[in-house]
Amino acid sequence: MRFRMTRQFLVMGAAAWLLLGGAALAQPSGTAPDSAPLLPGSGEGLFTRNCGGCHGYDLAGGSGPSLFADTLLSKRTDDMLLYTIRNGRPGTRMPPWKALLSDAQIGLIIAYARSEGERLRGRQN
Repeated sequence: MRFRMTRQFLVMGAAAWLLLGGAALAQPSGTAPDSAPLLPGSGEGLFTRNCGGCHGYDLAGGSGPSLFADTLLSKRTDDMLLYTIRNGRPGTRMPPWKALLSDAQIGLIIAYARSEGERLRGRQN
């Protein structure tokens, strides 16, 4: 009986790890930051899990545009970015995130992208 409970616990733990954390190991482009653990609700953590695969974990772009390019962040208001992230961009690969992220979470992503974008502004796309 004890072996059975331990085995069930291990199987459930492995399934939870795959569902909650294991997906982060399958990185489509670039490498996720590995310096400090990302807090699930932080702007950096939200960006890494939801945006980094397309926009690059370093915001340099990938299948999506660079997020520190002058034409993207500096020429758009937070409200414009919120609308775009919430509703996606028809005719592009940018999907709507309104079913997965709250406006508050999107706001954290925007704040993170702006602060990192400012830091990386000198880089070329």
